[in-house]
Amino acid sequence: MKSKQEGIGIKAVALGHHDGNVIIVSNDIDTAADLKGKTFAIPHRQSSHNILLNDALATAGLTVNDVNVTELAPTEMPSALASGQIDGYCVAEPFGAMGVNLGAGKVLFTSEELWENSLCCGLVLTDKFIDERHDDAKSFVENYKKAGNSLDKDKAKATAKKYFTQSDEVLDISLQWISYNNLEITEEEYNTLAEKVKEYGLSDNPPTYAEFVKNDF
Repeated sequence: MKSKQEGIGIKAVALGHHDGNVIIVSNDIDTAADLKGKTFAIPHRQSSHNILLNDALATAGLTVNDVNVTELAPTEMPSALASGQIDGYCVAEPFGAMGVNLGAGKVLFTSEELWENSLCCGLVLTDKFIDERHDDAKSFVENYKKAGNSLDKDKAKATAKKYFTQSDEVLDISLQWISYNNLEITEEEYNTLAEKVKEYGLSDNPPTYAEFVKNDF
């Protein structure tokens, strides 16, 4: 969204997944209120993980001003939690599952408990590719969405094992939280994202659905 707002010629054409982002906290934290004064890691300020942190804090009447927010590489988050450098984090999978599997932390909130049908990772194509290779773009997006609809948990796990050096235990935990069906970006879901982006100060003027999302080819 930020890149589009800055004038980059791109379109969001599909989601990367549904849900799958969890609020992971150290084992001594039981409520969102316990996060006050603690250190919480996100991958980037311009991320849905930042929005989910804001949503989690709001359940206890807190804001990000009540915690120490730090940006950290996803691969470093589970070990940082285990060593006590941070008290919690929110990031894409499988890194949340890694923290749980290590015994370093637990799930305080799943994304759907805070923000139903939350949007996170997306598939983005350049306007140049869409305009100059329209048929290829159309075929690619259609087959991408078809693949997502066919990806049940067994297939997802088998695919993940090819690309992630993670144990079966980590992948089994991760796949409790994430799914890949119905990857179309709806206007209602996008507008909710845009409102949250404005509410939490990530952008004053995010691109509209019509400006940024392309579902029809």
